[in-house]
Amino acid sequence: MLIANELLEAFRDSFVSLDSEPLEAVTTPKSTITFTSTGETLNHREMLDWAKSGACYQLQDFVILKDSEDCIAGTHSAKGKDADGHWHAKCFFFANIRNGKIVDWYVHARPLEE
Repeated sequence: MLIANELLEAFRDSFVSLDSEPLEAVTTPKSTITFTSTGETLNHREMLDWAKSGACYQLQDFVILKDSEDCIAGTHSAKGKDADGHWHAKCFFFANIRNGKIVDWYVHARPLEE
């Protein structure tokens, strides 16, 4: 069962369409996302709101390092905007998976210069 691409595409689809439905389809009401560089953890509702907020508008360059039925890991690049302006980062991600859905997702972002 290879699901890493499907889960990354759900994030990307939500970011691009500003619609949390693609991400909601691959998460559960107990799913979380943690940004390890800031220590911030979002609960399910906060994650869905963030996904459609426009804060991240591009997710690409997927490199899958681990893809199994219980966890995935890899890297991707991301672009977005926040109160300080536009940002670009290289990200490492790790996620625990249960029944094909995200239990918890961890992202460590390293800023890149434009």
